[in-house]
Amino acid sequence: MNVNTIIAGNLKRYREKCGMTQEDAAKLLEIKPQNLSSMERGKRTISYSMVDKICKLFAVSPEEMFHLNDHTEMIEEMLHDEITKMDKSGKAKLYSYAVAINSGKE
Repeated sequence: MNVNTIIAGNLKRYREKCGMTQEDAAKLLEIKPQNLSSMERGKRTISYSMVDKICKLFAVSPEEMFHLNDHTEMIEEMLHDEITKMDKSGKAKLYSYAVAINSGKE
């Protein structure tokens, strides 16, 4: 997981915690809602100046924006996205690895 993904997850979490829509937050951050959406999905690099704006908007420290929390939901979503892109043989290979790991074999 890279820094962009961590910030993306925290950005979405703080926005939702404040009860804001993407449109609300984008307007306050002076960006387009599409750009905010891309940031929240980790598809757009977030500049340090934007991190600063985000921190001020949600009243959090930069350290909190870079903090890796329990991102189970985000990881599950990322895995789901990657698995849906796989063909049948890729899914079969992934399944065999999961079975091997679960049984203690490699």
